[in-house]
Order: sequence, then structure tokens, then C-alpha cells
Amino acid sequence: MGTRQKSSHCFVAVLAGLLCGIAALPALAAGPATLEIAPSDYARAREALVESIEDEGLVIASVSGFGAMLERTEPDLGHHGNIYRDAEVFAFCSVRIAARLALENPDNIALCPLSIGIYELKSRPGVVRIVYRAPGTASPGDRDALELLGRIAERAQTSARIRLPGDAGPR
Repeated sequence: MGTRQKSSHCFVAVLAGLLCGIAALPALAAGPATLEIAPSDYARAREALVESIEDEGLVIASVSGFGAMLERTEPDLGHHGNIYRDAEVFAFCSVRIAARLALENPDNIALCPLSIGIYELKSRPGVVRIVYRAPGTASPGDRDALELLGRIAERAQTSARIRLPGDAGPR
């Protein structure tokens, strides 16, 4: 194979790699998925989220008081304007998904635990949001994680919605 032909093959390989990388960017850059629960209140939505995680047979490993942390550190760090009335991040692990991610790539250990955030803004009382993101590897394990997180969030959204007089459906 001549030098010109080798260069051509290298160029095609590099171009293909770049195109694949660019195609994957929207999935990685999409940011968190968000579900809004309105009308609701934070305590009810939080309880529904905890139950939804536990209904999957998962154990919450930690709860980070994100809003409280911002409130506590505001005077020292000067990040004025804590926007949250309440905000927490729940971390948990699915052994099935963790094992799949690890088998896909040992470095995926950094993608566990999975997490879901929940918050209510001071400016929007009665509207609670649940947010989550997939690990972002665009692999079968990542798709499993995204499906699990979506299922948990949707179940919590359904359970936490406050029914107003005249609304149809179970409470």
C-alpha cells in the first residue's frame, strides 16, 4: 500500500471518528431530564420520590441537603441569592446497572451511584421539580440507567401530584 493510500485511509478513519463523536454530543450535552409536579408540596413529592426509589428495591445511600448547603455557605462564599425553598439530591445504586456499566468499561466505577435531585424554588411555591441525568456513556448500561431513573421520576411525579376538587383519577 502506498503512502498516499495510507494517508487516505487514516483521513477516513479520523473523519469517521470525529463524526461519531459529534453524533454523540447531543446525548451527552442534553443536560438533566426534568419532571414538574404541580400542584404539589415538597414534603409530599419528597416522600413519593423516596417510595419510588424503594419500590425498585434500591436503598438510598445518601441524601445531600443541596439547598441547605447553599444557604449555610452563602455568607462565607458570597454566592448571594439561594433560589431554593428546598433542594436535595438522593444517591442510590442499582447493582444490576452498576455491574453492566463496569463490565462495559472499568472506569465506569465513577458513574455510580446514580442520583436524582428534587427541589422547589422560592419563586414558584407549589411547583416541585425532579431532575436526573444518565451517566452519559451512550452504552446499553447507560440506557438501562436512564430507563430506571425515568421510571422512578415518573412514578414519583404521579404519586406526588395533589388532586384538586373535580380532578379525575386516584389520589
